[in-house]
Amino acid sequence: MIRVDGFWFIRFAEYMKIDRIRLHKYITDNIRTLTDGEYTKADIQRNIETYGVLVDCVIVHKRLEWVCDWQAFDIQHWPKREKGNFAGIRVLRETNDFLLLFKPYNLVVQPGAGHSEDNLVTWLVQQYPSQKTILEEGAIEYANWKQKHQQNEQHKPELEHEKADEDDEFTNGLELTPKMWERNKEYRNNYFKRLKRERVAKNEEEKEAEKKLQEESAHSRQYLSNAWFTAGLVHRIDKETQGLLLVAKSRKALDFYQNQFRDREVKKTYLAVVHNVIRSKMQVKSWQCRDKGNPTRQKLFWSETEALNYDADARYAYSHITPIITCPELNETLVEVSIFTGRTHQIRVQCEALGMPLAGDKVYNTVIHSSTKNSGHSEEIEVLEYSSEHFSSKKQEMFGDVEFCLLANYLEFKDINGEVVQQRLVTV
Repeated sequence: MIRVDGFWFIRFAEYMKIDRIRLHKYITDNIRTLTDGEYTKADIQRNIETYGVLVDCVIVHKRLEWVCDWQAFDIQHWPKREKGNFAGIRVLRETNDFLLLFKPYNLVVQPGAGHSEDNLVTWLVQQYPSQKTILEEGAIEYANWKQKHQQNEQHKPELEHEKADEDDEFTNGLELTPKMWERNKEYRNNYFKRLKRERVAKNEEEKEAEKKLQEESAHSRQYLSNAWFTAGLVHRIDKETQGLLLVAKSRKALDFYQNQFRDREVKKTYLAVVHNVIRSKMQVKSWQCRDKGNPTRQKLFWSETEALNYDADARYAYSHITPIITCPELNETLVEVSIFTGRTHQIRVQCEALGMPLAGDKVYNTVIHSSTKNSGHSEEIEVLEYSSEHFSSKKQEMFGDVEFCLLANYLEFKDINGEVVQQRLVTV
C-alpha cells in the first residue's frame, strides 16, 4: 500500500472526499483493537512520539499526522504498561465494620483509563466478595438518581436565549415619530418597568431551578464517590503513594467513617523525603485548584482572593510539616506531615511551593526560591543530622526500593462503637 505524505496527501484526501483523522485520535479510539494492553491518553501521545506508530509499514512519530481509517496501523512494539502490585497489599487489621490495608507503591486505587483491572477496588472485590454489595447498592441508587435527573432536565425552565428588541416589542414593530414617543413617554416608561420586573422574576425562577439541579447533581457526585466506584474505600491516596487505607465493610459503616473525614476528626500523618536541608517546623496554609494550563497538576495560591479569582472552586489546604532527619551530603530531609484537609496532591504541591519538592516526584519537582512568609507560622527546631550512608539506609527501611518517598504512616479514627483506633506503620 502506497503512503502519501504532507500536502499532497491532504489534497488527495480532500479530492477523494476521504475522512481524515489525527493519528493520536485514531489510536485512542481504536486502542482495544490494536493491542491487548491498556494505555491512557497521555501514554498514547507519549508512545507515539517516543516509539512511533507503523502506518502502512512506515514509522510515524508525529501524533498530529493526518491518517485515514483504511490505512494499516501497528503498535505491537510498544512496551506494556507496568501493572499494579497486588502481592504488596497487606491486611493490617480487620473487624466486622472495617479493614485497614497497606497499599503498596505503583498501585491505582480506583478503576480508570489504563487501569480497568489492576486497581485496589478490583482486588478488594475479588478478596472480599461481600464488598460488591456496596457497588450494587451504589448502582441502584445511581440508576434512580439518573432517572430523576433526566426528568428534572425535561421540566427545566428554558433559558431565554434571544430577547426581542424592547422598542419593537412595545411598538409591535411599527415606526413611531418622535412626537408619538414623547406623548406616550409615561406609558412607555411604565411598560418597560413592568417588562423588566417580569424578566427579573423569570430569571430568579430560572436561577432557583438551576441551583436546585446543581445541588442534586452535587449530592449524586458525592454518593457516586462514596459508593459507586469505591466498594467501601473510605478515602484514597495517589498511585505512587504507599501506606494506610481504611475500608468500610457496609454502607452504614462507609457513611459513618466518611463523615469523620468530612468533619476533620481523623488524624492523618505522612512521612516524606524532600529536597534541601530543612530545619524549621512549618504550619502551611494555602489554597489550591486544578491548573487550567495543565489539568494533571494542582495550582497553589497563598492568597484566598487570588485563588478564588482564578477559580471559584479553589479549596483551602492546611498542613503541619516537621523535619525529623537531615542529610546535608545528599541535600535531603525526612519530614513528617500532618494534613488537616484532604486536597488532591496537597503535600506535593505545598512542598514544591515551599522550595522543597518531594524526592522522586516527576510532576511537582520545581525548586521555587520564594519567601514562605505567607505560608503560615514557622519555627526553627533542632533536627538530627545523618551521614549519607545512614540516611540512605533509613530511607530504604521506611520506603523500600523506590524513588518517590511518600508514606501514609499514621491513621487515627473512631470505630462505630466509639473506641479510638490507632495504626502506625513506622516509628521514627
